Amino acid sequence: QPSSALVQAAGEKCRILLVSYYCPSRSHAGGLRILDLYALIRRKAPGVELHLYTHQRPSIDWFEDEVSTIFDRVHWSPTEELTAAGLTAIAGKPLYFDVIDLQFHQAAYDIDAYRRMGRTLLFTPMESLARFSFLQARSAFLSTGRFPLRELARGFRAVAEEVVFSFKVDKVVCVSRSDAAFLRAVTYLRRIQSLETGVSEIEFPVAGAGGKMRDLASAGQTLLFVAYFGSQTNVDALRWYLDEVHPRVLARVPAYRFVVVGRGD
Repeated sequence: QPSSALVQAAGEKCRILLVSYYCPSRSHAGGLRILDLYALIRRKAPGVELHLYTHQRPSIDWFEDEVSTIFDRVHWSPTEELTAAGLTAIAGKPLYFDVIDLQFHQAAYDIDAYRRMGRTLLFTPMESLARFSFLQARSAFLSTGRFPLRELARGFRAVAEEVVFSFKVDKVVCVSRSDAAFLRAVTYLRRIQSLETGVSEIEFPVAGAGGKMRDLASAGQTLLFVAYFGSQTNVDALRWYLDEVHPRVLARVPAYRFVVVGRGD
């Protein structure tokens, strides 16, 4: 239970703390997803007090107006270690929150200390490292007949941490149903859920893109691929689709159209 001093510090207004290892930003897919989520919270619950605790990386972050307009307070950490003690030092006083949202695997390293600062803890690994390691090992075994023991050993710590974090929080929010299903199978925890990433209203404003999207949909036999192509993962996914799937669909449905929407290389 939080101390009486922390409860008094929180006051009556509901507070949410986002601890994000990467700054919410349009420059990468994870950051854009977070911006969309918290912009939605801001619209739906304008009375909630939103705090952000993160670290600046000028080489990859684009600092536009979104962060300052969405969050009531932004606590900039001078280092990548987003510890609870560091947040208290920056704020100049103990803080207590109704919800603490730990985004990205690295944001949960100080999870025990955050438990003392918040009533409800959420954890979003962004990409399940446990499932990623399993798929890597399976792919290597199917292609070579051997398990990559060295690579598995390197990833074992991260996998173990992800499982431990899942047990320590109140809810795990995965970014895909497949990640959530895998983690539930590994941990037997029912509190692991998924929240799929949709088309960003920040990146694709509804007023501007809605008409064009509807025109494409009404044309029929159209497949729309929406992604940020500054992410190598999305580039690889598009390349795989073009090489492995697109020719087969085109052969069966000659009138089909494949439309790519996004930004980047």
